[in-house]
Amino acid sequence: MESDLILFDNLQEISGQANRLELKHIIIAKSFSSKDDIKRLREKINSLKPDFEIKICHLMEKTEGKELESYRNAADFVCMLGDSLKNVSFAASNKKFDFILLQFDKNPQMIIDKETIMNAKINGIQILLPISAILNSNAYNKAAIMQKYAAIIKICEKLGCEYSIVSGANCKEEMRNKEDLDGTKTLFKEK
Repeated sequence: MESDLILFDNLQEISGQANRLELKHIIIAKSFSSKDDIKRLREKINSLKPDFEIKICHLMEKTEGKELESYRNAADFVCMLGDSLKNVSFAASNKKFDFILLQFDKNPQMIIDKETIMNAKINGIQILLPISAILNSNAYNKAAIMQKYAAIIKICEKLGCEYSIVSGANCKEEMRNKEDLDGTKTLFKEK
């Protein structure tokens, strides 16, 4: 993934930090309350005229088919918040999702199996591993999350499932440049 996925939509902060980090592509992921919210954000992006590409991703938090259908054509991407095995399994078995954003910081005991990752591969869904989950966790959970990321990367590599390390930034200070994200990916591959 050439883009970084972030979880906030303050366009002034995003623009300033993206230029400092020399980012070329950003995906703003948010749980929108209506398609009009997406339209308004798209209008703000167009009026800002940033030096980089900004795409919009609807972040689903529940396994609701109606919500998926409703936002599929309004946003550029649809992503499932992977904070429970139920959410991850639902998204992995549904071709209409683009991404699954794994959130082990919200559920450190969650285990993702090979079958779920294989379903994601078959359905063309990319697994996203956010650095923010590590940054915002206590020391014990940081180690557990890092171990889970290393295991998931190993399974994805073995099965040929697409995955990416993203910042998952909740604020501009958590945004990362492409070199940092690529370096983190290399670090996890070596574990």
